[in-house]
Amino acid sequence: MIDAHRATDALAALATALGRGSELGVAVFDDAGRPVWLAGSLATVLAAADAQVVHPRLDQLLARAGGDGVLFSGVFTIDSGGQRYRSVHGVLARHGGSAVLLAEPQGGVSAASAQALADEVRHASMRERSQVKAQRLAEFRRDRMQVARDAAVAASQLDALTGLDTRAHCLSKLSLALAAAAGEGTPVSALMIDLDHFKQVNDTWGHAAGDAVLREVGRVLRGLVRSGDSVGRYGGEELLMVLTATDIHTAAAVAERVRAAVAALALPGQPGVTTSVGGATARPNEDATALLIRADAALYAAKAAGRDQVRMAGEFRVTSDLTSG
Repeated sequence: MIDAHRATDALAALATALGRGSELGVAVFDDAGRPVWLAGSLATVLAAADAQVVHPRLDQLLARAGGDGVLFSGVFTIDSGGQRYRSVHGVLARHGGSAVLLAEPQGGVSAASAQALADEVRHASMRERSQVKAQRLAEFRRDRMQVARDAAVAASQLDALTGLDTRAHCLSKLSLALAAAAGEGTPVSALMIDLDHFKQVNDTWGHAAGDAVLREVGRVLRGLVRSGDSVGRYGGEELLMVLTATDIHTAAAVAERVRAAVAALALPGQPGVTTSVGGATARPNEDATALLIRADAALYAAKAAGRDQVRMAGEFRVTSDLTSG
């Protein structure tokens, strides 16, 4: 698409700078060398329907052209129509996506004048390329900054050790889930999960072993949640699982799967661990804090019963046969 206005606006400044704005002719050509826009003296010279530049061959010059820049500088022979020939000094350049001829009228014009025009067009092309490079560099820097911001957000939302949500991010998801459930009338459940006697793991095997256990437990828990659910590191060895559209019976079954999956972990050269799980399903209009207080109370009930067990708030008893079938 020929952008005549963009090209001629840029090059008109060159004509003015040379002090010959009223004398210079401007022609914009398509890729076949046909004039599509004329101004100044060239508006008369190339006005006829059969008018054309006969030397040099514009179509050949344009076919060889690459990016912006000067294609030819010197004398152009123009057939103004009906084999009425005249010569002009000028510069043919590709600029702003268009092929543009800047020419001076016949008579008393030296080739040096045409060279001066060529130099100006060349400098204009260099300035425009510099502007494009600067624009692309600015866009690249903006993209890099956005990537850095996205990485910072992700880092603030994920626990570095386990790969689970951070406490703040998981609590935010719980609050959003409760708000959505209130409008949809669907249940939301929360599971508080604690690794039994985890301090003894660190004291006996070392913190590196404890970290390895936490990473593996995080991997297992990520595989147990559905899209829309979440699991996060609530603090130390305590974890929080948020289950959307999940009633207390289904939450109890998930809790038992969590307990069994962690108990079945076999880490070469590392201690085995068990978990106690306490769960609760949100009551109407119950907020996150109240829900977690009840889930935490159920967790302590599981610990008091001997650990490696599941307890749900509301006297709901859990046995391993909940996951059968």
